[in-house]
Amino acid sequence: MDRCILWLALVSLSALSSPATVQAGYGTATCPLDRSTVHQHPLRLQIAFEHIAQDRLRAGTDQVTFGQITRADHDEIETINRNMRLHLDYNFTKRFSTTLSLPIVQRRHAHIAAAGHDHGEHKHLTTELRKVTALSQVHHDDAQRWEFTRPGDLTLWFHYTRSPSLTASIGIGVPTGQIVFRNGAGILAEPALQPGRGTWGLPLESSYEREFQRSPQPSRLFASTSYRVNSSGNRDYRFRDAWLLHAGGHYPIDERFDLLGQFAST
Repeated sequence: MDRCILWLALVSLSALSSPATVQAGYGTATCPLDRSTVHQHPLRLQIAFEHIAQDRLRAGTDQVTFGQITRADHDEIETINRNMRLHLDYNFTKRFSTTLSLPIVQRRHAHIAAAGHDHGEHKHLTTELRKVTALSQVHHDDAQRWEFTRPGDLTLWFHYTRSPSLTASIGIGVPTGQIVFRNGAGILAEPALQPGRGTWGLPLESSYEREFQRSPQPSRLFASTSYRVNSSGNRDYRFRDAWLLHAGGHYPIDERFDLLGQFAST
């Protein structure tokens, strides 16, 4: 089980409603930001920035050196993610609301590939392209790198608030992100590195929050759990179903600044 802790400063700016909010935060790509406790306006645009640097090689909890653990296909060097998530929220009523979410994925990845490894690409090539690929693979037993900034998969959420404290949500993940990105050498990135998953998803979520009255604005504690079911992907690759837990608190500093602390577990 992977765990991480986020401490985020959210900034509210005027944008869509009167007043509306645009929020910016810093977190990690493996810990999605729970934004449910910050400013409940009918229409709002929220922007979350997240960063994770996977540049320390580990075997379980032990740090290892490059080459200490070998694989038949490739040996990892690093993966750096700097992403921006756009969320457009609209409240139809006090009970029903919807969210349109789109990530902008910025990713840099490097690994040492074994000769002949093509991430399963040969299954989807014509006979002529297989010959070209086979000839070029002789030169692939070295460092391979990919770097891109692309939109990812769109997610549409529908929320139902049973009480001020309890909310249930269901969504649909649409495979709008690119799944055939290649680097400058023409090498296809493996499915897990692509901007999109190439698969439809069914995310479910339930959340609870507790409000504490204080002057001038109330503070909140929150907890939520979500589960996403993924369909089969491309190139015989399937993303596993994902279960997430969130817990944290929201503390308003003043009318323009909010402090949000969050713990997330997958």
